[in-house]
Amino acid sequence: AFVNVALTLCDAGDSVVMFAPYYFNSYMSFQMTGV
Repeated sequence: AFVNVALTLCDAGDSVVMFAPYYFNSYMSFQMTGV
């Protein structure tokens, strides 16, 4: 579900702020989408 949200809201090259600690799968989903 999180990957669908990332694909919908973010475009390739966008910047995203993630606060630590974060879930590993959230970080990987942003890497897969090119954000």
